[in-house]
Amino acid sequence: ATKLVELYKESTEEWSKKAAELEGVIKALE
Repeated sequence: ATKLVELYKESTEEWSKKAAELEGVIKALE
């Protein structure tokens, strides 16, 4: 169970980074 939690935390961190990058790209396009 702990391994799943760690994997989930890692994936959410990666997604937040990707989301931030996407926001930057969208703002640059506007």
